[in-house]
Amino acid sequence: MEKETTNQILLAIRELGDSLNRTNKEVANLGVQMQEMKDELKQEMQEMKIEIRQEMQEIRVELKEDIQKVDTKLTILSNELLETRADVMLLKKNG
Repeated sequence: MEKETTNQILLAIRELGDSLNRTNKEVANLGVQMQEMKDELKQEMQEMKIEIRQEMQEIRVELKEDIQKVDTKLTILSNELLETRADVMLLKKNG
């Protein structure tokens, strides 16, 4: 009976050790998976950052072009306004 109890205890210890080993392996695997996920996330963030910078640069170029167009139109309108004023002054003077 005592030998049987000792064998049961030893068997339980062995099973506990096996279970602990499996748990340690699973924890190690989780650590590896977490690191892989971290690396993937870092890579995705870098790619997003690059895309955002490219889009911002494109927007800057478009804004610069739009500002130049508006500036050109404003210059034309200013010149036309000056011509109109001059024409009005001539009409008043001649009228």
